[in-house]
Amino acid sequence: MPFNGKKAANNVLRQIMKMYELDTNKIAKIESYIAKNERQNEKGLDKYIDMIVT
Repeated sequence: MPFNGKKAANNVLRQIMKMYELDTNKIAKIESYIAKNERQNEKGLDKYIDMIVT
């Protein structure tokens, strides 16, 4: 089974919402991200990963 980064990110965000008391603005942003069908800012993620490994 291929890696599903969006599903992994959504699971992490759901855990964060369960474990921490967040303000309503942060909760709304997380829920908005979870509702999207694809990961966001993949270029930024690629640049960050490249910076770490080089």
